[in-house]
Amino acid sequence: MEQTVTDYFVGQFGAGTIVLVIIIGVIVCIVWRLAAWYTKRTLHTDNLPCEKHEESIDKLTTSINNVNVSLGKLETGQEDIHKMISMMASSPSQGMFTQSHSPISLTDIGKEIASSLELDNVLDKNWSKVENIIEGEKNPYDIQMEFISKFIIDSEKYLDDKSLDLIKKDAFMRGVPLIEYMRLLGVMARDRYFIEHKIDISEVDKNKPNIK
Repeated sequence: MEQTVTDYFVGQFGAGTIVLVIIIGVIVCIVWRLAAWYTKRTLHTDNLPCEKHEESIDKLTTSINNVNVSLGKLETGQEDIHKMISMMASSPSQGMFTQSHSPISLTDIGKEIASSLELDNVLDKNWSKVENIIEGEKNPYDIQMEFISKFIIDSEKYLDDKSLDLIKKDAFMRGVPLIEYMRLLGVMARDRYFIEHKIDISEVDKNKPNIK
């Protein structure tokens, strides 16, 4: 009976897979026992026979807490940097491919680049991801800024590898910062989104914050 069961599993999954599962099970068991032993040694400090052991554990606990605090500060710092980059990237400054006046539009060179790289097709292939950049209700100005900033910061997330590689090669050959191409795509995505959702582009200025 045991041989029959063994033959069945070997036939279904292969001997290698069975051995791998057994090895993983043994490792999990060992790790679990070590974790239980370590927890017992570190948590039940009242039962330790020596005050020096308690002192060592207190120092270890303090060190772990300090590491956790440092990690928390690092995560907060990364969020602040991400926000700062987003604000800088989406600011309507003059670029090679985009004009600075609001609502942001393409320059003649930007239109040529969009045509030569067939960026409309790039958006077509990736539109299901690109459209999801806009979540919830946002005013037209925020939609514009969201598209531009997301393309600059997370272009790998919204473009397929082949298209992104093509854009990077063109940027390298022209000696133009990649950020220019991403701003261009952000504006093109905004235009398409506005058309599909019947948003008048003039609404961008009406919702633009007054920065003094």
